[in-house]
Amino acid sequence: MDTKEKSKRGKAIIGIAMAAIMVASLMAMVPTSIGTIKTPPVITTPPDTANEGTKAFINLSCPGTYKVLRGETLNFSIAGRTIYGYSEDVYGKTRGSTSDDYDTAAEFSEADTEYTWFVDVIDGDLVDDKGYNSTNDVILSLEIPRLDIEIQDTKGKSIESTTVKTDIMLDISTNLFPCDEVKVKHRDPDGHVETLFTGDLTDADEKTISTDGWKVGTHEIWVLTRDDGDYARGLDISSDEDTIKMYKEEIDIEAETTAPPKEKDVLFTVRAPPYQEFNFETTHPEDVTMTTKEKNPTDEPTLAAPHDYGAWNKTTGKFTGKTNEDGVYKFVASFTEDRTYTFRVWYDAAKYTDANTSKKEDIDIDVGKIGVTIDVPRTAMIGEDLTITVTAAAGDDVDIVIDDILEFDDETLVDGVAEVDWDTDGKTVGSYPIEVFVNCDKLTAAMVGKDVEDEIDDFDLDADETATIRLIEPGVTAEQPRDNVADGDDYVIKGTATGVDEVDIIIIGPKGLREEELGVKEGLEITSSTVSNNEYEEEIKIPDDSDPGEYVALVLIPGRDGKYAGSAATDGEIEDAFTFYKYKVPDDLKGKNQAQLIDIIGDVSFDRTGSDDKYAMMTFRVASPYIEIEKPIATVAAGEPLVIEMTTNREDDVAITVTSPDCPELPGATARVKDGKANVTIDTTGVPEGTWTIHAEDDDGNIDETTVTIGAAAPVTPTPVVSPTPTPVVSPTPPPEVTPTPTPTPAPATPTPKPPG
Repeated sequence: MDTKEKSKRGKAIIGIAMAAIMVASLMAMVPTSIGTIKTPPVITTPPDTANEGTKAFINLSCPGTYKVLRGETLNFSIAGRTIYGYSEDVYGKTRGSTSDDYDTAAEFSEADTEYTWFVDVIDGDLVDDKGYNSTNDVILSLEIPRLDIEIQDTKGKSIESTTVKTDIMLDISTNLFPCDEVKVKHRDPDGHVETLFTGDLTDADEKTISTDGWKVGTHEIWVLTRDDGDYARGLDISSDEDTIKMYKEEIDIEAETTAPPKEKDVLFTVRAPPYQEFNFETTHPEDVTMTTKEKNPTDEPTLAAPHDYGAWNKTTGKFTGKTNEDGVYKFVASFTEDRTYTFRVWYDAAKYTDANTSKKEDIDIDVGKIGVTIDVPRTAMIGEDLTITVTAAAGDDVDIVIDDILEFDDETLVDGVAEVDWDTDGKTVGSYPIEVFVNCDKLTAAMVGKDVEDEIDDFDLDADETATIRLIEPGVTAEQPRDNVADGDDYVIKGTATGVDEVDIIIIGPKGLREEELGVKEGLEITSSTVSNNEYEEEIKIPDDSDPGEYVALVLIPGRDGKYAGSAATDGEIEDAFTFYKYKVPDDLKGKNQAQLIDIIGDVSFDRTGSDDKYAMMTFRVASPYIEIEKPIATVAAGEPLVIEMTTNREDDVAITVTSPDCPELPGATARVKDGKANVTIDTTGVPEGTWTIHAEDDDGNIDETTVTIGAAAPVTPTPVVSPTPTPVVSPTPPPEVTPTPTPTPAPATPTPKPPG
């Protein structure tokens, strides 16, 4: 038997198996209401040649079941036969008549693929005019064509990546016929498309594809019917693309971050050829924690040399691993100290230094301190439970040391956050340093509550973060910008308060409480003021016609327990303290003078036995509004500035105008009150000599007067005229007489003696 005949027989066997599966499915779909089928339809498997080419041949002379894919063209052996619904939901409905060019896409909708149909082969033999006759009719099992692929390695495992030169294989899942012809397409990382294969589905399925010569990067592979479906009965369909990433035939190691904080789990990925054994080693293994996550290097077998390190060894810092079908090996590690670590991987050599350049790689990991924040207030009140919130970028738990005392050990980090409440009861006023240690196993539960300064030094522990908080006691101060207040104006009291959100303020009139209602005019006012950034300020109206005299202002806050003298009254609730101690307000306070009211206030707060409530007390005077010019005003000469200073019990910003009713040449001036004082400066240029009346008056008609004397203007001293200094005439210097030097008279020459004879 030749090869081609074997191929045909193999396809026929596949076809028979597919037909058997379809009949089993069909029988399961037959509705119980159709009782006309005496026996299951006969299975008819046409020869492969009947489904090759542009049309599928259906021989209506052979009753049975035919698989029909929506979109293919059918060639029925008998034309003009009606196609009816077989399934219950479409029972009796028709889908046209048979022909030698029946377009299934036009006749059947996609929804029709959920049902089974049949051809009424012999006209007039329908059961009940529309029912299936098993003796003559042909079943059509309608399906939507399906074509899917998956890239696998040669062992049949689905893969997403591999190395260049490694063979890959296609797994095709489809309901097309085995004889349908397809093309296998490939698109490289540059976008270039090539055809890897053209032929029958039988040969395309599980086809091995060589990647020799492929580029590094992402590749796409897909399958489609050949020539727009001309070789698949008109079915023009394509699978989705499946992708695979190609790497060089080398080894590489990468980290999700190369600069993690210590104690943070870091994912490492080793890439090499699929199923490649490799070695790993690191510097400073004593500070490397290898986790069981991902591939788990702590549980690796010992392989043959040169890859025989076995599982992770913390002493040597080595292990042996093996990549998966994608050529990938992942593991997770963390680090206990901030320093630089070097991870090395290699294969085909016992030592890293002996490995080929393309078969080894390393990576440096620069581990830093853990990013930690400590959230605490700047100050806190002694006696409170202080909440400390620690946020850490890595780690499982934290130890918290406060003022060298281990207060909390191994507090669990939940989503990177640990929150504790520190009891400050019994602490003293002062600043307390806070130190946080992440994943610290040197400080233990046995040390909680003890001084661990020596242990921190001995183990050379560095805190991952520090902060400072100052513990304070409740306290209150008060001040008043003016201690003289006019009725009708506002009295201002301000100061500092710690440990509270509000202060209680009580104003007592000079005669005490005279009425059965509260108020400044009645002699007792109880109010409160909000504290912000440990400061408060309150303006209290002094009504017109309030009693003149000395008033008392009390500012109160509860002590460390936040309650007034053991009552339930908190800051801003001093009236509740009166009620707690059986004082009806204002009934029981009416008729009480200043001293008695102060005693009662002390009884419900700061003077009660065992109380640590705090208070501040001020006094101020209330009188009718007045303005007073400071006298006498010194005499000034016309043209000199005239300064007039005034005192008043009016509130700040009240305008006081200074005028002269009998000297219109003297200009008027206005000043505004600030802290009970006001002053003006007047230009007296051109004011005539004399003694003139001065009025100082506010907007409400409160007035004071005095006189001022303007003297004669100081005489103007003429500016002396400076005569220019004449420039002296310089006489020319005569040139010196030169006495001629006499020419010397030459001496007579001495005769030269003649030589003898």
